Amino acid sequence: MPNVFEATLSEPLHDGLVITIEPLVAAGGPGVRMGRDGWTIRTADGSLAADAEHTIVVRDGAPLILTA
Repeated sequence: MPNVFEATLSEPLHDGLVITIEPLVAAGGPGVRMGRDGWTIRTADGSLAADAEHTIVVRDGAPLILTA
Protein backbone atom coordinates (compact mmCIF):
# COMPACT_ATOMS: atom_id res chain seq x y z
CA MET A 1 0.00 0.00 0.00
CA PRO A 2 1.61 3.27 -1.07
CA ASN A 3 2.28 6.19 1.24
CA VAL A 4 0.26 8.50 -1.03
CA PHE A 5 -3.22 8.29 -2.59
CA GLU A 6 -3.37 6.14 -5.73
CA ALA A 7 -6.71 6.45 -7.53
CA THR A 8 -6.07 3.22 -9.49
CA LEU A 9 -5.97 1.03 -6.37
CA SER A 10 -9.37 -0.44 -5.60
CA GLU A 11 -8.69 -3.54 -3.49
CA PRO A 12 -10.87 -3.39 -0.38
CA LEU A 13 -9.39 -3.89 3.06
CA HIS A 14 -10.28 -7.32 4.44
CA ASP A 15 -10.37 -9.13 7.78
CA GLY A 16 -6.87 -10.13 8.91
CA LEU A 17 -5.02 -7.66 6.69
CA VAL A 18 -2.12 -5.96 8.50
CA ILE A 19 -1.28 -2.44 7.34
CA THR A 20 0.91 0.39 8.53
CA ILE A 21 -0.31 3.97 8.34
CA GLU A 22 2.51 6.50 8.19
CA PRO A 23 1.30 10.11 8.03
CA LEU A 24 3.87 12.74 7.17
CA VAL A 25 3.30 16.02 9.02
CA ALA A 26 5.04 18.86 7.20
CA ALA A 27 5.66 22.49 8.17
CA GLY A 28 5.33 23.57 4.52
CA GLY A 29 3.23 22.62 1.53
CA PRO A 30 1.56 19.25 0.87
CA GLY A 31 3.85 18.14 -1.97
CA VAL A 32 6.30 15.26 -1.57
CA ARG A 33 8.99 13.70 -3.73
CA MET A 34 10.86 10.42 -3.69
CA GLY A 35 14.52 10.50 -2.66
CA ARG A 36 17.22 9.13 -4.98
CA ASP A 37 17.39 5.94 -2.91
CA GLY A 38 13.84 5.03 -4.01
CA TRP A 39 12.69 4.80 -0.39
CA THR A 40 13.02 8.17 1.32
CA ILE A 41 10.09 10.57 1.02
CA ARG A 42 10.98 14.27 1.17
CA THR A 43 8.88 17.40 1.20
CA ALA A 44 8.83 19.00 -2.25
CA ASP A 45 9.55 22.46 -0.80
CA GLY A 46 12.32 21.26 1.56
CA SER A 47 10.35 22.11 4.71
CA LEU A 48 10.80 20.22 7.96
CA ALA A 49 8.62 17.15 8.43
CA ALA A 50 7.99 14.33 10.90
CA ASP A 51 6.73 10.82 10.25
CA ALA A 52 4.61 8.78 12.66
CA GLU A 53 3.58 5.15 12.31
CA HIS A 54 0.80 2.85 13.46
CA THR A 55 0.47 -0.83 12.57
CA ILE A 56 -3.13 -2.00 12.41
CA VAL A 57 -4.88 -5.34 11.92
CA VAL A 58 -8.08 -4.90 9.91
CA ARG A 59 -10.85 -6.88 11.56
CA ASP A 60 -14.59 -7.23 11.16
CA GLY A 61 -15.97 -4.74 13.67
CA ALA A 62 -13.13 -2.71 15.19
CA PRO A 63 -9.47 -2.57 14.05
CA LEU A 64 -6.70 -3.83 16.34
CA ILE A 65 -3.97 -1.18 16.76
CA LEU A 66 -0.65 -2.91 17.44
CA THR A 67 1.34 0.25 18.19
CA ALA A 68 0.59 3.00 20.66
